[in-house]
Amino acid sequence: MLCEFSLPSSPEKKVRLREATVSDAIDFSGIDPDCEEQATTVFLERVQERETYSDPRLWTGEDRRFALFTYFVHTARDRSVPLKYTCGICGEEHTVDIELARIMDTYTPIQGKAFREFVHYGHNVIVHPMLGRDLELLETYRYDLRLTEEKLENDGLTAHELRQLTEEVRMKRVRMGIFRIMCCIDLPFLDANASPESRRPQVEAYIKQLPAGEFGEFFQNVQGKLREMRHGLKSALIDGRIYLQIPEVRCEAVPDAPGVVLHYPFRPFSIIPTL
Repeated sequence: MLCEFSLPSSPEKKVRLREATVSDAIDFSGIDPDCEEQATTVFLERVQERETYSDPRLWTGEDRRFALFTYFVHTARDRSVPLKYTCGICGEEHTVDIELARIMDTYTPIQGKAFREFVHYGHNVIVHPMLGRDLELLETYRYDLRLTEEKLENDGLTAHELRQLTEEVRMKRVRMGIFRIMCCIDLPFLDANASPESRRPQVEAYIKQLPAGEFGEFFQNVQGKLREMRHGLKSALIDGRIYLQIPEVRCEAVPDAPGVVLHYPFRPFSIIPTL
């Protein structure tokens, strides 16, 4: 056994990991580098010890990131990672070594259960963190969006084609935004006998029929409940990508200045061993 830890969303649940073998690394090498969530699932399935195994598709995104980073902490030769950034205080470019322990110190287990509720039109709306299986699907949407965005870079486009592709990109971005919300909510009152997955088309239809002005309040309620369930390593979503947050980094040139928050790009393939 390499390490044991508790899932941030379910502190009572223990997970044990072993170190990946060369054979594992060969198999991981066959995964498309753009499919980070798929790779995360395959990796966590493979390196879990059987006696504590649970399906990583049903873990929250924060659970999955914490598991990957814990593996990294226990296998990395260096105890720090370099991070280059442009300092907002002195204006110069700095490279700092961030200790892994400093990132781990941002960890927090969830407070309470991994779901919250609020009332909308007299019905309970259940809010929960996004799970691995939905992150995999969201990744396919992101990949499709990127392919369409790349078409816009073609200099040979006619004005009509440019308008069509621009509209397509906008619609796909909206679709991704709506999908993110759908993956974090459930409305059991729509069909009490159905599973959350089979209810999803009804949930989508419910969201789409909301008055546009009311949707903002609904969305803020969802976001507020998700913030209440903050767990795992402190992170931020920037341009659709997750970054780990490192607080209170101080400028060496102006040490008395307030500390700033840096964002460390979290890429699964920087941790998952390949050949």
